[in-house]
Amino acid sequence: MNPETKADPGESLVSLIAQLHDLREPQAVSMWPETDAWWVLAAILALLVAFGIWRWLRHRRANAYRREALARLRDLEPELSKGDPAALAGLDQILRRTALAAFPRGEVAALTGTDWADYLDRSAKGLPPPGFGGISGALAEAAYKARPPGFDGAEVARLARYWIRHHHA
Repeated sequence: MNPETKADPGESLVSLIAQLHDLREPQAVSMWPETDAWWVLAAILALLVAFGIWRWLRHRRANAYRREALARLRDLEPELSKGDPAALAGLDQILRRTALAAFPRGEVAALTGTDWADYLDRSAKGLPPPGFGGISGALAEAAYKARPPGFDGAEVARLARYWIRHHHA
């Protein structure tokens, strides 16, 4: 071994360290989409969201009459549960207005008595028995008699609420 070719280990380590560069941080990863496919996907998602909102608003507007009828029924329930004939006449008005908003006028306007009760029963599938047929006399006479035939106000309110929510126009 040639002593002249042999390097000092401390000296070579210092020269190696001097050759090192400072550490550099990598560039930040961009959150911006790199390909056109992501733009297409974003556009499709935006259209789907807009379509969903449009359908929801359309459905909400179409059922505004139901919400109004249910609000009026809630206001009328205390008097109905007491058996007040004026409340029964008010309920008949609520049901008629709701039916006129949902069905053709010529189909609903002329109905009275048992025909009206049968129509209410037919237009809502799954109406709990006996339906409106059991109170058709009370509904027909409520506006004209001070004391119509007896009726269970809580049951009538339950039937009306079910009909308002579930009738098929």
